[in-house]
Formats: sequence, C-alpha cells, structure tokens
Amino acid sequence: MTISEIGNLFDLFTGNGLIQGVFLENGRVTPVSTLVKTKKLIFEEQWGKFKKNRLTFHILMSWLGIIPNILGVANTAILHTDNHTYALAERDLPYEIRVDFSRKTVDTVGLTPIGHVHAVSAHSRWKNGKIRSFEYSVLQRKVTFSTICHDCQGAKVESSFLVKTMYVPMVHDALYLNKSVMFTDSPFHFSLSRLPVLDTTRPTFIHVIKEEPVRVLRMFRSEVAFYIFHYAQVTEDEESIEIFAPLYDTLDFQTISLQGKYRRLLLDKRTMKIHIQKNEELELLNLEFPVKYKDKVILRSVNDKRIDSFVICKGLDIKLVIKVRDALSICGEPALYEGDGFSRILCLAYDAGSNGYFLLIDPETGDVYENELGIKVTIGFHSVFIANRQ
Repeated sequence: MTISEIGNLFDLFTGNGLIQGVFLENGRVTPVSTLVKTKKLIFEEQWGKFKKNRLTFHILMSWLGIIPNILGVANTAILHTDNHTYALAERDLPYEIRVDFSRKTVDTVGLTPIGHVHAVSAHSRWKNGKIRSFEYSVLQRKVTFSTICHDCQGAKVESSFLVKTMYVPMVHDALYLNKSVMFTDSPFHFSLSRLPVLDTTRPTFIHVIKEEPVRVLRMFRSEVAFYIFHYAQVTEDEESIEIFAPLYDTLDFQTISLQGKYRRLLLDKRTMKIHIQKNEELELLNLEFPVKYKDKVILRSVNDKRIDSFVICKGLDIKLVIKVRDALSICGEPALYEGDGFSRILCLAYDAGSNGYFLLIDPETGDVYENELGIKVTIGFHSVFIANRQ
C-alpha cells in the first residue's frame, strides 16, 4: 500500500503490523519483510478479515474475550532494550520479536503479558534498564503511567500512577523530563458511531506531573485547539517549558488529510498559558516524525500525498532540505546512525511499482545513496537502528 492509496486514518492505523528493513554487514544489504504474528492476524488467517463497518461490534466482542483484540496490530513502532525487541501498538500489549543477525531473519516470539497492564504506548521508552510507558482509558478518562522491568521471570510493573484528563484521552506520545512527565490533552468529539474528530472550538491542555510524590504540578492551557502525535525537543527552566513539535490544527480520523505544522510552544509557568510561535516558511510544509540530530531535528515532509524529502531544522529555522529523486517516495520515519566520526540518515523508499530501495543520506551535505532491494515495500510508521553487539 502507498500513501496515495490510503482512504482514512482508520485504515492507516489498523493495518496488520509489517516489519520491513535491511541487515547491513560488510557493505552488503540484505532486505527483510515479515508480518508480526499477532493473535488478530492468526485469527484472520483462519476466519477472514474483520469488517470495518462492524468495528463497534468487534471491539465489544474483544472486550468480552470472545475474539482477539482487533486493535492489537503491532504496527506502530519497535522498541529495543538490552535483551528484548518489541513490536508496539498503543491499544495492545507488546509482541516480542526475534532479530537473528546470523540468519538475517526477523520472527515473532509472542505477546508479552505485563501484570495488570492492558496496553502499552507505541512510544514506550527504554532508559536506565527500565521501560517507561502508559495506557489510556477512553471510558474512565484517565492515563496510567508505568515503569516496567523485564527479567528472567518475565515483564512486570515496578511502579505506576494515573492522571485524570479533561477530555476523552487520545494520547499517542508523552515527554519524560528528569522528574516529571508531560502529555497533551486535546478536545475530541468521540462516540461509538463515529471516529474521533478534533473539536476546534475548545482549548487544548498540557499536563505536567511530578512523579515523586505523585501530584499534578501544572496544567497549561492553549486558547486554540491542537493535537500532537510526536514531540521533537523540550527544555525547561524556572520560568517556562519550551517544546518543539508538529502540531495539528484539525484532525479527523475518517480522512487522510493530515497537516503537521512544525512550531514552538512556550509554556509560561507564571500565567499557565501556552504561546505558539510559527515560521511562515515552515507553515507551507507538511512535517512529521521528528528525529533528533545533534542540536537539530530531522523531519519527514509530505508533498501531494508523497513523502518526498527531509527537512532539517534548528529551532524554527530551516537548515537543509533533502529531496529524493522524483520516482521515489519515502516509507516513513528515518533512523539515524551516529558513530565512527560520521552520521547517516537511514530509510526505505518505494517507486511507482512499490519496488523497495534502501537510502543512505548524509545529513550535512544532503547526498543520497540508493540501493535497490529487489522486494516490495510499503508505507510505514516508526523505525529503529539496532546494532549487533554479539
């Protein structure tokens, strides 16, 4: 599937998880493409695919345990820890996958139970030997943050706390500061008969929660509504918190009309207000999937339903625009390799026939090096670079 073939965000977010990538060894590129063997996929292989027009019924059947979790698609991101690698989706538990460097294969180990946790974030973080994650409850209007460890006896929750939200939570990502957690609380129209739509008449809030002891430190208010999928950078001092991120002024899950505008948010600790700064040059672009690079940020750019370039920014200033050749479309978020005195942007791309390419890009010069893979690839979400340390 290419980006031009996607009809709405529901189709984009509910496709079965496909891991596609390359193994790199001594200058050789070996492609890999494999579906994550989720319980949903195995059920569909036996009984046929779930019908989109019966979504509410199927979700109810999932809650009752009659059928597998139909939102459990393991299609959003990959989390690599010291000893484990997981395929993630924000409405399910993680699926452990096995990356075999010797055989150059990727396969599914299985679903990973985690105590009383029902789902993890697609943006779970690995830090100091622990997984930081969260899940949200639409019915109870709460977000539960957890610290998870995984030892020889399995994954378990070390600590957790919950936060009540102003609106029905649709939290995709969160920011973890030294002793605080931040997330955006956006106003959505939400019902069982309609997919979510951002309510542009109501304010957006950003919560800042201190973890020890647990209490809400701040709730910042924006006079205009916006939604954030992914954060790029954050800094904090005694007077304010500064965030750079792609913002969405409108969002309707029944369409594919996504317009990410890269902006600066200043959260004033004195007034508790959110101020938004724009660069008119950036406002002309549709940017997403920020990746940190030194003191800059690399963003993927969409132009006329084609991911055709990367834009590198320092603050709100554009430092470099890197376009791929006209026949290619980038698959999704790039990975970044930094080491041995040089850096490279790594990504997959496809042509009009969905033929796959592996791209190596110099983030300083913009030079693009192509390698045709000989397999089909499709549009994706997040990526990761995993080094073989064996």
